[in-house]
Amino acid sequence: MASLTPAQPARVKTCLLTDSILLHPNTIWLPRFQIGNPAAVAFLSPKETPENILADVAATFKQPMTAFLSKEPSGADMTVEHFSVRYFTAEEETSLCIHASLAAAKIIFQTKRMGQEVTSLKFITKTHGVVVARRMSDWIEVELTKGDVAKVLGSEKERIAKIVNDAFGKSLTTHHVAKGVGMYGHVEVDEKDEIRNCQVSAKSGKTGYSINAITAKSSTGREHFASRDFVPFDSLGGEDHVCGSVHALLGPYWATKQALPDDEEIRAIHIGRRGGNLRLFWFYPPMSTLQLIYDHKIYELWSWESQQNVHQTAQVIKKPLTTRGNIRIAYLGPRDANDPESLVIIKLARDNEVKVLEREYRVYMDNLRHLQGSVVPICYGFYRGKAQGEDFACMLLEYCRGTVTYSIQERNHQIMLGVCKLHQAGILHGTLDDMHHILCSNIGIRIIDFSEVIQNHRCVGATPLLTHPSSVAASRNGCPELVLMEKIYGLMDLLYRRP
Repeated sequence: MASLTPAQPARVKTCLLTDSILLHPNTIWLPRFQIGNPAAVAFLSPKETPENILADVAATFKQPMTAFLSKEPSGADMTVEHFSVRYFTAEEETSLCIHASLAAAKIIFQTKRMGQEVTSLKFITKTHGVVVARRMSDWIEVELTKGDVAKVLGSEKERIAKIVNDAFGKSLTTHHVAKGVGMYGHVEVDEKDEIRNCQVSAKSGKTGYSINAITAKSSTGREHFASRDFVPFDSLGGEDHVCGSVHALLGPYWATKQALPDDEEIRAIHIGRRGGNLRLFWFYPPMSTLQLIYDHKIYELWSWESQQNVHQTAQVIKKPLTTRGNIRIAYLGPRDANDPESLVIIKLARDNEVKVLEREYRVYMDNLRHLQGSVVPICYGFYRGKAQGEDFACMLLEYCRGTVTYSIQERNHQIMLGVCKLHQAGILHGTLDDMHHILCSNIGIRIIDFSEVIQNHRCVGATPLLTHPSSVAASRNGCPELVLMEKIYGLMDLLYRRP
């Protein structure tokens, strides 16, 4: 048996009250700003609007952050709605902004753009996956994955401490310095240092990190900790008055330091010029497991993103369906079942291929969720573990085989419509000239293999024509992949068409 004790990923729930500006073609709403981080929320398509126009709009309003939104097709869950989103400061685009996501969610809920049954919003970002915002009475909640940090020691700690002292204009007692994934710097100072009312020179406080959180135990006792965050954007004046994402690091740090129980509320406050209050909850989501029986071995795999607290067995029964050697057919069922009976497709990955498979899983869940079961296979989950000391993972997909009962013409129309829907979802497949990536069965067509796709694709002329191939070939304005598909399936349609 190959197994691994899982490293369980913690989650941080951030709840924040925020101010915002609503922009759409006929109305501008300007609330009174008192505390918190203001944000502009513009219902202007982040997919269809040229990037330079988005940047110009953000620069014109010169808010700390502008979120550009457009509605995406709904899925089967009536309590969830989907939006595409991009974030811009007055100077540049950023990959993620939690406070702008919270502001957007607040506007959507307050202006009743959704039905009362909608309680969650999924914001599909350009490069940072999906941000989920939930309505919680008077608060909006966003769930973040706990950020990993590494302690900084020696000369590097001394360097950062000196920069922070220079920025605050006085000597602070530095207890702890750490760096988070990518762009976060974290400095804990003594609660007696009083960082609230200091005039800080953000330009002299550049540590090499994009976000610098200066934090201390709360001196009032009403909160567990206080912080100020400094960033290199002039439109923010060098300080981010309420930063949501940094609390994926700060919340777990202070919960551990103060020995707070899991899932107990952590009270936080930003103490800059504007400031804001946050409620944090640090918890471990229920784990799901998969016992994979494959090649006379048993692999124990885990997932925190699939259906929570579900425990199943998958038994591989057949060799590859295609020339790709990592695809198998398996029976899937509950662990306590004598013989699992549901057929599924399993896509396997080892070592360096695991990240590629995980990216494909994210495409299924973030970009193509609304097309599952109609254009692409239903995705049942992503599980990972170890096998012979290597990373090992699998993705479970809908079984898509069976006798085709419809005409060639209907099949071709379904294929073209399916490809167009992929493009409308911002996905350029890139390898559809390989017929193995389009499956036809009694349940309809399914397009598969999204390991090499291009995301955020903007396509011109996403309309299936199925006219004479020569007219398609003459077009120079169409999307190349759609033109290619039209050549293939338009020609096949003509060959099989009866007078």
